[in-house]
Amino acid sequence: MARDYVANGFFFTNLHGYTMNHLVARHTGVYGLYAFNTIGGRMVNSEAYYVNDGAFYIGQTPPQAKPVRTIVSNVDGWGSPIGFSATNMRYVTITKSRFYNNALGIVPNALDSEKYPPPEDNEIIDNDIFWNNFDFHQGKPPFAVRKEGTAALAPVGTGVLLLGGAATGSRTTASTATS
Repeated sequence: MARDYVANGFFFTNLHGYTMNHLVARHTGVYGLYAFNTIGGRMVNSEAYYVNDGAFYIGQTPPQAKPVRTIVSNVDGWGSPIGFSATNMRYVTITKSRFYNNALGIVPNALDSEKYPPPEDNEIIDNDIFWNNFDFHQGKPPFAVRKEGTAALAPVGTGVLLLGGAATGSRTTASTATS
């Protein structure tokens, strides 16, 4: 468990293959579980909450001639501005997970603040995405309210928000995408 830490709870970077399993990030800095510039990995059986941006995050996935998929499965992201955030991620499957009580459930996005835009060949399949009406700009959340970044611009009350993307034949579905 990582808790009350001012930076990211768990941060994996520049790896080819990784596993984040049975981790809990509570009341951490920008992200709870964070993979950056990685190829092929797993985020499974984990929970992140009261994080001041995205409970889970995958960013800047390098393009690959023979893509290696990253699997996100059986995770819970709640009580944060974004349940699952991702800038320029590629080859990721998010499945059988729960994102609730955030401002937004899942937000893959394309930004030039990281390499390799836009997001590509991602799948959001068979997740429970609900009650994402947490207006962290109002009231007193258990984390510092961000004034910059994707979370600061997040439209409260959104289940899945796709901000750019590419790939012929990619699919995005959700079992429950209610706000």
